[in-house]
Amino acid sequence: WRSMVPGWGLLSAIRLPKGTPMQWLMVFLELPLNILLIIALLKAGSTLDYLAETVKLGVSPFALAREEFSDNAIFLFSDYVQRISGMGLNPLLENPWMVIHPPTLFFGFALTLVPFAFGMAGLATGRYSDWVKPALPWTILAVMILGIGILMGGMWAYESLSFGGFWAWDPVENASLVPWLTLIAGLHTMLIFRSSGHALKATLLFFTASVFLVLYSTFLTRSGILGDSSVHSFTDLGMMGQLIILIVAIMLPAIVLMAVHWKQMPSPRKEESAYSREFWMFIGALVLMLSTIHIIFTTSLPVFNSIAAWLNSVFPGLSLRDNAALPKGVVTFYNSVQVWIAILIALLTAGVQWLKYKTTKLSAFLRSITPALLISLVLTAVLEYIYHFDSIGYMLLLFAGMFSILANGHYIIRVLKGKVKVSGSALSHIGFGLMMVGIIISLSKSESISKNYLSIDYGEGFDQDFKQNNLYLLMDRTYFMDDYMVTFSGKEVKGGLHPHYYYQMDYKRLDPKSGKLLEEFTLRPNILMHPDMGAVAHPSTKHYLHRDIFTHITSIPMGEDKKPMEIPVVSMERVGIKDSFFTSRGMVVLEGITRIDDDEADLAAVARLRIDNLGGNPVFAEPVFMIKGNEFKSLPAVVEGYGLEFEIQQIDPDAGRFIIKVTDHNDWLIMKAIVFPWINVLWLGICITM
Repeated sequence: WRSMVPGWGLLSAIRLPKGTPMQWLMVFLELPLNILLIIALLKAGSTLDYLAETVKLGVSPFALAREEFSDNAIFLFSDYVQRISGMGLNPLLENPWMVIHPPTLFFGFALTLVPFAFGMAGLATGRYSDWVKPALPWTILAVMILGIGILMGGMWAYESLSFGGFWAWDPVENASLVPWLTLIAGLHTMLIFRSSGHALKATLLFFTASVFLVLYSTFLTRSGILGDSSVHSFTDLGMMGQLIILIVAIMLPAIVLMAVHWKQMPSPRKEESAYSREFWMFIGALVLMLSTIHIIFTTSLPVFNSIAAWLNSVFPGLSLRDNAALPKGVVTFYNSVQVWIAILIALLTAGVQWLKYKTTKLSAFLRSITPALLISLVLTAVLEYIYHFDSIGYMLLLFAGMFSILANGHYIIRVLKGKVKVSGSALSHIGFGLMMVGIIISLSKSESISKNYLSIDYGEGFDQDFKQNNLYLLMDRTYFMDDYMVTFSGKEVKGGLHPHYYYQMDYKRLDPKSGKLLEEFTLRPNILMHPDMGAVAHPSTKHYLHRDIFTHITSIPMGEDKKPMEIPVVSMERVGIKDSFFTSRGMVVLEGITRIDDDEADLAAVARLRIDNLGGNPVFAEPVFMIKGNEFKSLPAVVEGYGLEFEIQQIDPDAGRFIIKVTDHNDWLIMKAIVFPWINVLWLGICITM
């Protein structure tokens, strides 16, 4: 309570031993607090009004909306419940993984508090090392649960999102990843301390960083500050002040405790040997910290912009830059740095098992890892010959992942004699190696097989990648995709207010020599018509042991009401000579009008329409029209076998335009199919690691 008296805490800080870090820390903390308290006392009335009307920490779980927001007009009606219509669940979240991903992630976040609390209790009671043993199993549990929660989100993204992948380096994804990385670093330094007495201070710092990053990720998500840079973040809920107070309330006492007890914490004077297990485990923890710094710094650019904008408003002369943007090609940006960090981590997981605590003979270490090293080089060369990796970083990570698998497997067989109960670290390192191999092969060698081999121009609204890697399909017609023949064979509509449109895609693979059917299967990607989000695509995937075929719909015929068109589609096209319009069979060009002889009509003519048949030979249609007195007659032209019918409906001689009624009996769609080779190696690695 004395700290709440202006000047008291500052006086106490000044009376501390001069020049010590503790004195400077206390002065640094007390100065702004004293200034705020003095301002609050001078403006007591307005301060109380502000606290009463603006700041509100917490809310009763039993509070009713009609009581909390009684001034809202909706509550003037006695039947207000019937008048409220919710938006419903975001359709992208309608996936089983999203039922368990958020609570698992939340459980993992909450568990980071346990080792942190053990460490703070050890500081507060002066039992600086007693807390490590009881905190260790909780730390392992926290690493496991948080990792499972994050990777469940990756599985949801792979199954539900149409970008074709499981990790997009989205800011909110990053915010969940970084506390896991620091928690893993803390687990390894904890093991170092248990075996050698080193790295206790680093362990406390890593656990404190983990809790801070959990709180910070909550701030990023719930404050709305990432609204323009993330697809995950929530809108601004007016919680920024409360979240900042929460971070300060938890972190400030931790910083003070560590500062007060820093010198008393045990720290062996003798440095670790460069040939010891603890030395390289600590290096690995530092590498994880570097990864965290790189990720969180870039993710925090919107925060830095907000701080700079606030400083510019308070101090107009500063002119700080407040518009720093996330790098273009954010996936490539992160991958280009994180791949080298992953290489270092994988190499460390391969070699550290063969090192002993205290010291290791270099010759014995080299003899132990040489077999795995040589086999890894051979396997990497074989995979390079098969897949032709175009990045030296990817090749090195493939080698490092393979080396980690083989070196740890060799360690389990030779040193641990196959005893699974004592193989936890080696098994988790094998899982990590499998993850790296699975990531490199599945993502770097994923391939779109839905090539636009008909060279259809989809128009200016689509980029070059879309035009090259998306295939146009007419219903009941067969098209080629790599080794497969695919047919859009049907459509089914399910649901009422927000219908799902399921498209049946029949795949067949034939033996190229004999023509014998080798396999066939059906995928049913669908599109949900959502009133707020529009057409939401849900992919469908065929799973094999060695690869996945990922399929989703990228475009369907849509009407002006933003709903799928009913077949047949009837449209009125207003065109002049040489103008064009689109049908399911390709572009149609009005080449010209030719007058014909007809004794019974004042004017008779035929329109010549050229249909550019989706890369094939052009097809022509010739609807006829005539004028007799004030009467206009037309004779439609049906293009046999093409499902198209054209009829001249009207002429605008002043504008030189013709109104053509087009009846299109064809249903069509545009789809993308991606093959992910050996992606199950990734999922297997995740399961083993966890």
